[in-house]
Amino acid sequence: MKKILLIRTDRIGDVVLTTPSIKIVRDHFPQSHIAFMTGPQTRDIVDGNPYLNEIIVYDKKRAHKNIIQNILFSLKLKRKKFDTAIIFNPSNRIHWITYLANIPMRIGYSRKLKFLLTHFLPDKKHEGLKSEALYNEDLLTFLGISSALSRKLYFPIKKESQTKIQDLLKKHNLHESHFVVMTVSASDRSRIWPSQNFAHLIQLLYEKLNLKTVLIGHLKKSQEVCALSKIAAPNFSETLSLAELGILFQKALLHISSDTGPMHIASAVGTPVITIFGRTLPGLGPKRWSVLQGKNTLLHKNIGCNPCLAYLCQLDFDCFKATKVEEVFNAVRQYI
Repeated sequence: MKKILLIRTDRIGDVVLTTPSIKIVRDHFPQSHIAFMTGPQTRDIVDGNPYLNEIIVYDKKRAHKNIIQNILFSLKLKRKKFDTAIIFNPSNRIHWITYLANIPMRIGYSRKLKFLLTHFLPDKKHEGLKSEALYNEDLLTFLGISSALSRKLYFPIKKESQTKIQDLLKKHNLHESHFVVMTVSASDRSRIWPSQNFAHLIQLLYEKLNLKTVLIGHLKKSQEVCALSKIAAPNFSETLSLAELGILFQKALLHISSDTGPMHIASAVGTPVITIFGRTLPGLGPKRWSVLQGKNTLLHKNIGCNPCLAYLCQLDFDCFKATKVEEVFNAVRQYI
């Protein structure tokens, strides 16, 4: 097999949890040309990965938004003459693109125009019986690769990203391993711990442990937390690339967040992680989405919702509110 295309075009955490599969494929095909196709927002996660020969950026929101642009992208891909494409996240667009690119072996899951694939598995991710990274490995069986149960993430650390972080730390008088990073937002409201809780936690960390806090996430949410907090916290939200975020995490004592993508970057660079989960729907729960490696603390309360309605919650996400500020603070103390 001369040329292999790995495809993951969704979110930050999803792409980070696909990095173990990259090394597994490389180990089994040491002489092959291996490319990774991803979106512009997640390129930093794989750009610089030593097990890849090429990064292909697919920009579905801008450069490759309409039908003509997608056809042209497919033709460009066709000229690269890949033997195999492995599609880790089912997508109508991606299935069409790999079909039009005339890639002989197209591997994926049995949903979203599965007839465009040559090989597929039933999509059982909703059962949430194992990590997303291990579900990714299942697709590799079509290449004759047995499951390695790998939990080894990879995130490239780039020297050119270090200067900005060092300058920011100096500007805000932040010392390595003497501050925490909080991601205070997520991609949907069913995964967001209340702003007043983050604000109270910032105060406790400073007053009782002399720990400063750096905020990242959506700017509006971070500003809300800052306004509620009695202790000033540097707000780096929407100012850092993912490459720079990796450096910031390396310098921090630990990372605190709800179930959101940046926690997987922190885990990948070796920073301890405290994660607050709420939802109990198996496919959205911690068995599938908690961090894969390193020191971590998982806080998860089951308040008895059966079934969990996740995004359609009628209880104002009381499962998240069930995890109290004091519990998170006590978890932090274990890392001091």
